Amino acid sequence: MNKKGIVLILVLVMILALPLNALAARPEMGARTYLNLGDSIAFGDSADLGQRYFDGYAEYLENFGFTKVPGVPGVVENGNIAMPGMTTEYLLGRLNHPTDQTAIMAQWMVSEADVITVSIGGNNILQPVIGAMMKAYSAKSISELEGKIVDGGPVIWNGIIQQLLADDELRAALWLGVEDFQSHWPQIINAIHYLNEEANIIILSIYNPVCKMESPELYQLMEELIHPMNQTMRKHQGRRVSVANVYNAFRRNEDAVDFSIVWGPIPNPDPHPNNTGHQLITEELMRVRNPMAFR
Repeated sequence: MNKKGIVLILVLVMILALPLNALAARPEMGARTYLNLGDSIAFGDSADLGQRYFDGYAEYLENFGFTKVPGVPGVVENGNIAMPGMTTEYLLGRLNHPTDQTAIMAQWMVSEADVITVSIGGNNILQPVIGAMMKAYSAKSISELEGKIVDGGPVIWNGIIQQLLADDELRAALWLGVEDFQSHWPQIINAIHYLNEEANIIILSIYNPVCKMESPELYQLMEELIHPMNQTMRKHQGRRVSVANVYNAFRRNEDAVDFSIVWGPIPNPDPHPNNTGHQLITEELMRVRNPMAFR
């Protein structure tokens, strides 16, 4: 028995254990479906309720007869498998894990989707930065880190930024994250198409949240890291794999993210898109292909 058959059997077992209302949102037979995969950007961090790119693109696709792939109420949102902190390694494991129930549900949702948007890769380079920042501030959690940044003030903050920019160990970890992306991305594409060979995949290119005027050195470092990751995405485009050029859209609009390392009154190290950024992502997704071509 192949993997698809095993996944189907396991999902059927899960479905039989669900309450009847969990299946109420199933799309009509023959309806085309949409699924969103990914990290905190896909989840909608820093966007207001209803303003995520997922919401906007799902609403757009509704005009062409698409519905969201059903999830499980209270467990998995309809049409959205997103988790803050997700890396390419974690997503690949979720697509391949043979027994974990959440992974099996994710695989079933992938198998049901006609169009799949994917936001992944940012955490491959963000997590080493967060780890180095927590180490520099001797913080054991994100909330503790936030408090120590405020308490430490601008002198300590600016000193740590310069320290991290000169940290060879951090740079090595960042480039390892890039290498992981380059290795994992074709495997992710293959895993999705193994579960669903007809799926149309749209990947969001990775953007640079740093303002060049604020920190030319940090901006340039991010450019050097992001370029090979986006190049890998473009290299693996094909008839059923496209790239939404979020990188260019955000480069043209500095209002897409509120990230800032300037102390005034405190820095804003949040790299996620705001409402404006999510609207720009929706617009880029709409430009990729005419939904009527998703057959």
